[in-house]
Amino acid sequence: MSHSGPDLQDRTEWKHVLSDQERMEILVATGAAYQRSENIIDIGEKDFVLPTFAKTIHNLKQETMHGRGFVLLRGLPI
Repeated sequence: MSHSGPDLQDRTEWKHVLSDQERMEILVATGAAYQRSENIIDIGEKDFVLPTFAKTIHNLKQETMHGRGFVLLRGLPI
């Protein structure tokens, strides 16, 4: 089923707001990966460990690849 912008505006299933735990995992993983290598090219999945957020990322990827085609992430640490 196709939706237009106004149809999706009030819906929330396409939005994911990061929890405090998810933000902390990203910050810890980023710091650890940076300590291993300052060259982003050298950082791989094995260097970026997200113990609980990895499952959510997998589900969001599935939705993006096989479902709606997009997801809005809010609360990313900048």
